[in-house]
Amino acid sequence: MSATHPSSVAFEHGLSKKRLWALMGTLAAMTAFAPLATDVYLPAFPNLTSEFNASDSAAQLTLTASFLGIMLGQIIFGPLSDSLGRRRLVLITTITTVFATLACALAPSMEFLTVARLVLGITGGAGIVISRAIAADIVKGPEAARFFSLLMSISMLAPLLGPLIGGVLLNMTDTWRSAFFFLAIFCAFLATAIVFFVPETLPVERRHSGGFGELGKGALSLMRDRVFVGYALTQVFAFGALFAYLASSSFIFQEQFGLTATQYSFAFSGLAGSIVITGFVNRRLVVTLDVRKVLVWSLVISAVGGLMLVPVMASDKPSMWFMIAMMLLVIATRATIGANAMALALARSSFMGTASAILGALTFAGALVVAPLLALLPYNTGLTMAVVIALCSVLSWASTAFLSREKSA
Repeated sequence: MSATHPSSVAFEHGLSKKRLWALMGTLAAMTAFAPLATDVYLPAFPNLTSEFNASDSAAQLTLTASFLGIMLGQIIFGPLSDSLGRRRLVLITTITTVFATLACALAPSMEFLTVARLVLGITGGAGIVISRAIAADIVKGPEAARFFSLLMSISMLAPLLGPLIGGVLLNMTDTWRSAFFFLAIFCAFLATAIVFFVPETLPVERRHSGGFGELGKGALSLMRDRVFVGYALTQVFAFGALFAYLASSSFIFQEQFGLTATQYSFAFSGLAGSIVITGFVNRRLVVTLDVRKVLVWSLVISAVGGLMLVPVMASDKPSMWFMIAMMLLVIATRATIGANAMALALARSSFMGTASAILGALTFAGALVVAPLLALLPYNTGLTMAVVIALCSVLSWASTAFLSREKSA
């Protein structure tokens, strides 16, 4: 069966087929919003730094703040939704997101924008973790994997559409602020959809008050598992490599290679599209091949691409097309690395909810690892990006190859 159909989903909440489809669409939008909010203003980075007379690293710091917020939002609101319920909490955080996006759009300074991006990341992270919890509440049995695959496939469209939308908005308005006004409108519609289509899926009798204490105990147990830690670090460094590209690509394509904002948007979306393609390929590969082998080979391909990127960007006249080819090896493998490392890590744990929250947060923690490296290395945006990507790619491979190697019986 290639896709989940509402009639085949086992659920407990009396939803009609139409309501279930509407719920699925709303959950996908909730999952996609934070990545969309991250990517939609990337084409406007030069415009942003010009308006505030700020450095490239200052613009990159707004991305770091966003990733930090997404990480914190998942850690905070995952346990809270187990205690307080899903619907009310996600509605409050989504409405707060509307105001956070408006604060970004009206930011009077780069410092204000950075703080607003942090808040926007926190509320966006809440949407990610609560949407997964809602899906887990309503889907049971073997259909769960298909349901989550469908959600992931839809949400992966956000990185493709974000720069395209941002590039079009920038050409129409000639300001980075239009991207955040668009996000505010999108989020207002999302809040309306939650009101009409998202029921409370966690009854009072099934809630618990363990909260952060339960998360702490589960996290401590998982952190003692070397194999789990290895797969978790694989996620951290893999996403760190992606963040280095996200934070630098706008400057490299537009300032170093001379692309327009629209041309950059298409180049970015083309690379991002490879993630969706390899995601679907991975679904078929893991049916016939060992999951760990697929992961290891993906990590090797990524490391080769990252290492070859360094001499390309170190040359006096780097080739844009060769850079794109090497970046394709790195970017395309995010789907196979992310999905398979996540699956192998979760298989190690009996604390499924806690493990999911930890892995989700650590995925975005990769941005926090990379940000200081981008700032500390000698200034050369292209070479700096290449060095950080190569380092993260090698460390991601090493985390699986050595830390996550299980001892023979």
